[in-house]
Amino acid sequence: EDGDGLILRVYDCAGGHEQVDIVMASAIRDARSVTILEELDSEVAAPGVDKHVLRFDLPAFGVRSFRVKLS
Repeated sequence: EDGDGLILRVYDCAGGHEQVDIVMASAIRDARSVTILEELDSEVAAPGVDKHVLRFDLPAFGVRSFRVKLS
């Protein structure tokens, strides 16, 4: 809502703990873990970023939320 990047939310509905790679069309400039209220979440590990790829662990039935800024 504040125009500072986009919010990406991912949910595991299969019940498996996985490492997830999401490939974006544009290069990722910055990515941070956020809460469901879209505030920075310092208790959760930040996602890994490799150019166009956002990489993170997703626990069984877990929800992860990120604020992503693209180039």
